[in-house]
Amino acid sequence: MADDIEKFFNKAFKKIEKQVEFASVLAANAIAADVKTGVERQLKADIDRPTPFTQKAFKITRANKRTKTATVSIKPVQAGYLKYQIEGGTRSAKSLVIPRKKAANKYGNLPRGKLKKLQDQGKTFVADGLVLQQMKRKNKPLAYLTKKSAKYKKRFKFFERGESTAKKVAQMHVKAAIKKALATAR
Repeated sequence: MADDIEKFFNKAFKKIEKQVEFASVLAANAIAADVKTGVERQLKADIDRPTPFTQKAFKITRANKRTKTATVSIKPVQAGYLKYQIEGGTRSAKSLVIPRKKAANKYGNLPRGKLKKLQDQGKTFVADGLVLQQMKRKNKPLAYLTKKSAKYKKRFKFFERGESTAKKVAQMHVKAAIKKALATAR
């Protein structure tokens, strides 16, 4: 009789353990999805007119039985320039092109490939730190060219928003995941 009770409890605990693992994976993925949404909203609030490419910078690595960890990260290309918005610091380059208002697109940047296209056509030149476009009557200033480095202040609260969102939604998602795991137990 004691052996039967012991077998029953062992079997029950194994089943519960399996469902707890499943629930933790479900909760981790749900929390990561909410964190990604929160960080995307924070990006729009902290950065003036982010491009669609920048808005699609975040990705989720989903949790599974093996890893049990979900992460929200920034894709490598966008991370290259967003790191200055997140951490602050100084960006130095051979030269920085700062577009003039009239030459900029609706995001405040020179349109993709515009400078290269004009250079290939031989229609641009640099004079007194300005990139100028040759026109028939009058040369049109496109952008400022500077050899200085650009200094950035911390602007985008990526980590702060991610952490606060995770704390806010964790309890709700864990409860929901446990309910679902127990309801779907075999």
